[in-house]
Amino acid sequence: MLYHYSRLTFSQLYNSTMTPSQSNTGAINPVFPGGALALQRFVDQTKQPVSPPASETVFVEFVVNVDGSVSDYTVLKGAGMEADLEAVRIVSIMPEWTPGTIDGEPARFKFVLPIPFKD
Repeated sequence: MLYHYSRLTFSQLYNSTMTPSQSNTGAINPVFPGGALALQRFVDQTKQPVSPPASETVFVEFVVNVDGSVSDYTVLKGAGMEADLEAVRIVSIMPEWTPGTIDGEPARFKFVLPIPFKD
């Protein structure tokens, strides 16, 4: 899933082996505590200034596991080492999400979160 300004702009389901799934029938996406706006607030309130200042957006891919924990952080598009490290730090300290399911069974979901840095 790709969020842009709190709106879902892309979604891809993955099965238990993290292979893209062809169907999303019966899928219930994981939810950040409080929803998409709460996720945006969390990022904004948690983000620390970086040096040198970055003026780009870091895209971090991560997995929401069946227990709601977040893992497997990867920077897909960076904005410099300090901004990339800060973006991964933010994702790594996220609270547990409400887990997602596929056809009533717990499932792992992959997300991409853009984290903007302004100078």
